[in-house]
Amino acid sequence: MTGYVFISYGHADDAGYVARLATHLRSAGVPAWFDAEIRSGNVWESVIRERLDSCAAFVVVMTPAAESSPWVSREINRAEKLRKPIFPLLLAGEEFFRLSNIQYEDVSGGRLPSAGYVRLLTGAIQPSAAERPSTPIAEGDRAQPARQAAAGDETLLMTLVLRLEQAGKDDEAIALLKRNVEAGGTDMLMTLVLRLEKAGRKSEAIAYLQRHVDAGGTDMLMTLVQRLEQAGKKSEAIAYLQRHVEAGSTDMLMTLVQRLEQAGKKGEAIAYLQRNVEAGGTDMLMTLVLRLESAGRDEEALAYLRRHVEAGGTDMLMTLILRLEKAGKQDEAIALLQRHAAG
Repeated sequence: MTGYVFISYGHADDAGYVARLATHLRSAGVPAWFDAEIRSGNVWESVIRERLDSCAAFVVVMTPAAESSPWVSREINRAEKLRKPIFPLLLAGEEFFRLSNIQYEDVSGGRLPSAGYVRLLTGAIQPSAAERPSTPIAEGDRAQPARQAAAGDETLLMTLVLRLEQAGKDDEAIALLKRNVEAGGTDMLMTLVLRLEKAGRKSEAIAYLQRHVDAGGTDMLMTLVQRLEQAGKKSEAIAYLQRHVEAGSTDMLMTLVQRLEQAGKKGEAIAYLQRNVEAGGTDMLMTLVLRLESAGRDEEALAYLRRHVEAGGTDMLMTLILRLEKAGKQDEAIALLQRHAAG
């Protein structure tokens, strides 16, 4: 199998991100292809099909535009038919319903995927066990790679892990990965997690992720959250998101808000948005306003808009005017317009 990933996306909104994504993957040693590389004169459909059929892994960038794209739908159909490993990225909106059984990485806000995600792709584009030499390894042949792997050579470590698995020694391979991770080898954490899950040891996989996140490894936070949710531990997943947001990181704020709302904790979700806006996070102002209005707290929503406009935020002036008029406060709306018209 040719070692590259095929990137599927919705053209209208996602092309800029996908170009950055492809550059990011290539710089990490993962060859990536997307349709911007089709040369003028090529037959578009035949090239797409040939490149998809030949890829080692399929990356789909999930956005509302992509979900409504007939091309993305066709590409996913083809990837599923050919049993390509699928690696979704959530850039905007919600995960695709049809891919809800597959772990995705949250890259909302235009973030590039984590090192853990890249390692998964790297593993997917490696030759399969059927394509690798299957000669059994004698104990003596394994000793030197094992010593070097223990010393921290990750390339040799993966070589040994793959050979142990070829020899049917999956437990030994997992034990080797565990020793590496427990000695501080975080680059192999996701490899260990996937092996533990494959072996039916999901609780143990979650425990390793928890230790990593508890030690400050926020790169695996969403991976842990998704695993906890799959295990039915939604409250624990929310608690991890809360600690992250309360520590001052806003990158997961909307993820936390959505999880709280799904858990029926809309008041708590609004409180997090309020703290963010009151600390100067104006990018979340409209999100807060809509949530307050949905909760029947229209006067609070107006108060936030007023404060923003009075502080010089003219970008929300017409939003405030329209809401004042809707609330029957035409005199206030007119006075506001007069003040701004007068300079």
